[in-house]
Amino acid sequence: MSQLPLVASAISSIIKCPVKTYDECKADGLKIDLSQILDLDTIYKKSLIRIEKHNVPKEVTTSDSNKLIQIFIKPLDGDSKSIFVDPSITVLEFKNIICAKFGSDIRMMRLIFNGKQLNDFKTLTSYNIQKDPSYDYDFTNLRDNGTTFIRGMELYKRPYGWKRIALNIRKPEFADSIAREGYLLGRGVRFAYGMGVYSTPEINIAERYASQFDRYYARWRVVFQNRVNPVRLSMYHNNVYWVTQRDDDIRPYGLCIKKICDL
Repeated sequence: MSQLPLVASAISSIIKCPVKTYDECKADGLKIDLSQILDLDTIYKKSLIRIEKHNVPKEVTTSDSNKLIQIFIKPLDGDSKSIFVDPSITVLEFKNIICAKFGSDIRMMRLIFNGKQLNDFKTLTSYNIQKDPSYDYDFTNLRDNGTTFIRGMELYKRPYGWKRIALNIRKPEFADSIAREGYLLGRGVRFAYGMGVYSTPEINIAERYASQFDRYYARWRVVFQNRVNPVRLSMYHNNVYWVTQRDDDIRPYGLCIKKICDL
């Protein structure tokens, strides 16, 4: 069973706005306009910022939106980037699009998918590259066996009992002023450790602030899983609460979803 409808419902609960998958729109006979495509940058912006909306420039393309698929490009260094393309194009055409959009040097570009370097003269379809490939991990049936994990020189506690679904966030410049407004703690709540972006390494603490939604005859909770810059990170209350002062020092990279009960 595809996880996309579950993710769509989770995102709907976070941004307080209906979200449908591409397949659901097609099944309902809805025409998809490019301006209606919700990218993850928009999700990040709507969910973490409580300020007036900004006008985000629309991405212009001449391709048929019904044929487009979203592909995430992960360079050797730096953040991943996403792009909408027609899967029937060749790898060389795809390289030219990447070059035009992101300013990469096509002479140095090597594209790898599933461990294979792509041939310039084959199509994306021939490699079975489908829409929105990502890397997910399911911790639902895993339990803590005492193994220690370290990330960024800090103890990493895996979200046991939750299903983690990978996100790709690529435009940090859209994340305006979240430190000034606060994240995780609700509006009107006193910021016990000063203003900033509040997060926690404890999934059970984050669960207290989780959005809830119903899907597949069950009730679920959803929270963001973040990466933080440890250099400018303040920790409080026995390292349970983390406060990040700068907007660009915290980036969500996953959704953690947990089934609460059957309906």
